[in-house]
Amino acid sequence: MSQIYSLKKLLPVGAAVKPIFLSDKDPHSRLLKNQFTSIVAENIMKPMFIEPEPGKFIFSLTDQMIEFAHKNNMDIRWHTLCWHNQTPSWMFIGKDGKIATKEEAKSNLKNFIQTVVSHNKDKSIESYDVVNECISDTTFNLRNGSEHSLWYQIIGPEYIDLAFTWAHEADPNATLIINDYNLESVKEKRAAMINLIKDIKNKNVPIDGVGIQMHISLCNPSLQVIKETIEEFAALNIKVYITEMDMSLFEWEDKTLTIPKEKLPVLLELQAIRYKELFTLFKSEMDAGKLQKVILWGVDDTTSWKNNFPVNGRTDYALCFDRDLHLKL
Repeated sequence: MSQIYSLKKLLPVGAAVKPIFLSDKDPHSRLLKNQFTSIVAENIMKPMFIEPEPGKFIFSLTDQMIEFAHKNNMDIRWHTLCWHNQTPSWMFIGKDGKIATKEEAKSNLKNFIQTVVSHNKDKSIESYDVVNECISDTTFNLRNGSEHSLWYQIIGPEYIDLAFTWAHEADPNATLIINDYNLESVKEKRAAMINLIKDIKNKNVPIDGVGIQMHISLCNPSLQVIKETIEEFAALNIKVYITEMDMSLFEWEDKTLTIPKEKLPVLLELQAIRYKELFTLFKSEMDAGKLQKVILWGVDDTTSWKNNFPVNGRTDYALCFDRDLHLKL
C-alpha cells in the first residue's frame, strides 16, 4: 500500500471531535492541526447539551471549540439545531406538565434556534445542520410521532420550514443545511429528500444545502452510486456536503463482534484503497463545483462510534486513522 502522509493534501477534509481532543495534552490535538481543515462537535452542539434546562444555555465548550478552529485556520460547522434525538425532554412538556401545545413547542424550538444562531452570529460558523434526520426509513415520508419525532407530532410538518426560517432570521448570512443518513444507500430515501428540498425551495423557505451523512461499508454503495447521489442533489442548485463519513468493515446485516485476525490486514488494505478512490471522487466533484465539504465522523478507530453500533461491544475500524493515530492510506 502506498503511504500518504497528509490527509488534507488529498482534499479539504474535516472531523467530528470531542472537547478533550482540543487539549494540547491530547495527541488528537496535533493530529487535527496537521491533518484536517474543518471540525464539528460530535455531541456537545446538540440541544440536550446546549440548553439542558429552560433558559439555561451552555456555550463554554462550543466557544472553546470555535476558538480552537479559528486559531488553527480551520472551518467549524454546527451540528445540530433541530433533531428528534438528543433533545431535552422539557422542550416537549407544557406548563401544565403534560405534552406541550403546538404553540409551546414552537416557542421552545424558536427560542433555542435563535439563541444559538444569534450567539454564534459573529463567530464565522461555516454552516449549520438545521434539521437532522427527518426522513422515515420505512415510509420515506417525514418521520412522525410513531418514529419518535415529537417535533412532527406536536407541531406538524411545518416544523421544518419554521426551523429554517427562524435560523435565517437570526443570521441572514448563515449557510443552512438539511442533514440525513442513507441518502447514498437507499434510493427511495434519496428521492424523498430531493422532493422535500424541492418543496422547501418552492415555498421560498431559506435552505442552502443538503448533508449526506455517508455512513457506509467496505463494499456498499458503489462509487458510481455515490457520484450519482452527489450530482442529483447538486442539480437542485444547492450546496452538497458529506457530513458524517465513516466506513465500517462490517456489512449492515453482519452481527458479529470481531473480525478474525487473519482477515483484518486484507480488509484494511481494501479499505485504504476504497478511501483513496472515494477521496479522488470527492476532489473531482469539488473541482466541478458539485461538492462543498467532506467531514469524517470521528478522528481515529479507537474513538469511533462504530465500535458499538449497530452491535454493542463490537470492535470496528471505520476511519482513516488507526488506533495508533497512523494514517491508513
